[in-house]
Amino acid sequence: MARKHFELTDCTQRVGDRVLHRIRATRDLPRHGVDKGMVGGWVEHSTCLAGDAWVDDDARVFRNAKVYGQALAGEDALIADQAKVYGDAVVVGDARVMDQAKVLGKVELSECVQVRDYARIRGDTWIEDFVQFTGDMDYSGGPDLQGFRPDITPQNEQDDYVPGEPYFRLVGHARKIEGVLMKRVKAIRNLPHAGVVKGDVGGWVEKESNLADGAWVADDAKVYGDAVLAGEVVVFEQARVCDRARVTGRAKVWGSAVICGDAQVRGDAVVCGQAYVCGKAQVGSDDERACVCDCARVAGRAQGAQLRSRLWQCGGDGERGCFVVCSGV
Repeated sequence: MARKHFELTDCTQRVGDRVLHRIRATRDLPRHGVDKGMVGGWVEHSTCLAGDAWVDDDARVFRNAKVYGQALAGEDALIADQAKVYGDAVVVGDARVMDQAKVLGKVELSECVQVRDYARIRGDTWIEDFVQFTGDMDYSGGPDLQGFRPDITPQNEQDDYVPGEPYFRLVGHARKIEGVLMKRVKAIRNLPHAGVVKGDVGGWVEKESNLADGAWVADDAKVYGDAVLAGEVVVFEQARVCDRARVTGRAKVWGSAVICGDAQVRGDAVVCGQAYVCGKAQVGSDDERACVCDCARVAGRAQGAQLRSRLWQCGGDGERGCFVVCSGV
């Protein structure tokens, strides 16, 4: 039988008539950013946790509840009774999964979500705030759900972003993506230029300094390393901005585009498709628009002035250090 990836420590807490033990990892769990020797959350007994699943922070799993597969319970989550959390599911915040409920697949529950009775949540979806699933409800994904938030009036202009003030926070449990621990962002202000309403959940960042001055990351886009988005920038779909890259002005980045190295994208520039901008390349300027799309590559020390000097066909197979762009569009 395979050796368990955790052990029960002597650190205990009582929940009602139950005694829970804090756990310690006996091997690395890269998916959850856990190294051997790190302590995690609380379980009543060793059968509460199996596979490569992990219980982190102050999350609690007890009675006959079980977290297994690649699942994660973190922050102040509670899994109790006969409940099951498995697959790639994530339960964080103050979420509760109780009774005979099941959460599976790529579901992520956060904040005050409650799943009780015989309810089952599965598929690929993000559910947050004051949402409750009870009875024998079977929710199989679909659009992300956000519960009733009485303090939020999306049309209220008083909630619009004011330069210099915070406009987002990091939510959910950190996930290891591209080898980096990242969290999703959640808007605490409206961002009209990005079509974002207070309370919307966006894409992934490594740290708060990755976004500034109203910039937004949406969908499954990722910003990490020392990269910075600033201004009315929007990065969305599967795009990535990393290393020391900067995207500023009103630039838009989407598709599977990658901006990395010390590259700079500014003004009204568009980078999309499978475009790749790297090195010390500079795309766009404050007075003219550049577009890099399809399978185009911009590398080396290519600069905006060069990009505007000639019209090239998008999607070429230029060698590394060359560039293939559309400009003046």
